[in-house]
Amino acid sequence: MNRSPITACISRVCCFMAVIAFGLTFALAPNAAADPLASSDDDLFRQLEEARRLEEEAERREAEAEAARKAEIERKRREVSERNAAQEREREERLQSAIDEQMQMQDIMLERRQRNETATTREVLGAHRVDDDDASQSNEPREAPPVPETRDLPRAIFDEKSVTIDGSTPGFTNKRKLKAKRLSLDADRDGKPEVVRWIERKSETPLRQEEDRNYDGRMDSFLTYERGRIVAREIDSNHDGRPDIFERYASGRQTERSLDRDYDEVLDAFYEFEGKYLARERHDANNDGTIDLVIDYKKGRRDKAREDTDRDGRPDTWTRYGVVDGRETVTHIEVDKSGRGFADTFETFESQNGKAVIARREEDMDGDGEVDLVSIYRKGKLVRREILKPEVVPL
Repeated sequence: MNRSPITACISRVCCFMAVIAFGLTFALAPNAAADPLASSDDDLFRQLEEARRLEEEAERREAEAEAARKAEIERKRREVSERNAAQEREREERLQSAIDEQMQMQDIMLERRQRNETATTREVLGAHRVDDDDASQSNEPREAPPVPETRDLPRAIFDEKSVTIDGSTPGFTNKRKLKAKRLSLDADRDGKPEVVRWIERKSETPLRQEEDRNYDGRMDSFLTYERGRIVAREIDSNHDGRPDIFERYASGRQTERSLDRDYDEVLDAFYEFEGKYLARERHDANNDGTIDLVIDYKKGRRDKAREDTDRDGRPDTWTRYGVVDGRETVTHIEVDKSGRGFADTFETFESQNGKAVIARREEDMDGDGEVDLVSIYRKGKLVRREILKPEVVPL
């Protein structure tokens, strides 16, 4: 097609303008379109920033969780510590209460043992007499009393009568008939003699004597002789017409004494002397025929004792005595608290101002023969406990 010069010129101008417009458009376009690598770096930077932010957020949350966990652990630790402390205080209070109760029982037992011999009983026993307030602390041993003395009365004041004593006569030990003289003294002439004596007719040796010591018309003291020497005496101490004290003598001293202390015609206290001193005493507290308390002596001072406190027929308390500063005192006590038949509690005492005070207690709580708990005392007060076997010691 043939174009005119003007048309061709216009066409060229239009093409030039289009090229310029295209160039301007390209020059003014965004950098992303112009530089795709720069756009990729920006995205990576934003992703890194976001990751860093998320990481910091996670670290912050983890730190908060760790702090909360530590706070919870500390709270639980305090709770456990406070609970343990409360349990320890409660156990301490229980133990102290039990110890106080035992101490009270111990004081009662010691007081009972210290007052084992009342003034009347000691007089009847013939043991060395001391004041009531210091009965167990005497520095003097308990001595066997000598043969009782009889009043030296002139024979002329007695009414004399010849008698025959056969083997069945009460109060006499002869097996065959014995010819004797009966001497009676009725000083007030009321028909009730105050003293009656029997003597062998041929040898003139005494056989028996009865005496009304309180002049109530009843005989209350009865002496038995062998070969002219006193070998036995019976005493009616409460003047009810029945003897309640029975004594034996040999070599000029008392060897045995048996008592009915509650006057029910059942002997409940027995004392044995060896040579010069008291060697043993036995007691039946409930009159069941079984001995509940036995005390052994050495040279007149208490050495050891065993007692059945619950009256089941088996000893459950064993006591040792010693002499401290010249005074008799308790040194050790062993107790069968569980009733197994052997000691499971062992107490050691020390002397303070003349009084026995507990110093140490050892306890075998499971009965295996080994000590599980040790309690230490100072001046009678608990100061320390040692738990050797926690699994058997109650909390």
